[in-house]
Amino acid sequence: MPQNRWTLGTPYDPTMNGALFWTQPGGPYTTVYPQLQNNTPWLDYPVKGLVLNEYQPFWSPACGHPIKEWKIIQEFDAVAGEAVSLICCNTCTLIQNSHPLNGGAIADFATDNVYNPYQQCIILG
Repeated sequence: MPQNRWTLGTPYDPTMNGALFWTQPGGPYTTVYPQLQNNTPWLDYPVKGLVLNEYQPFWSPACGHPIKEWKIIQEFDAVAGEAVSLICCNTCTLIQNSHPLNGGAIADFATDNVYNPYQQCIILG
């Protein structure tokens, strides 16, 4: 039986600059590390006692990273035998979902219309 080289709920490319960087100890669709600092006390500057919060998302994928836009990667689904677009976290490339290119939600991928803000104004993960 054919197998894909990608898995839903896991990072598509867990490396950064050729070295393993992103880890997911809990398995698919769980938090991917490293994470941003949330509710962390700011001890020194500007005022002692302030709290640092880096988590301000438009979208919140399963990995826990706050993103403002999705990364779309064109791939092939060997199990279904068709081309797909992978909807990924823009930070760690966690694959949130996949859509078939032929007749799917993002059928215009091959013509670059997927990046046209008038035709595809919102891409849902």
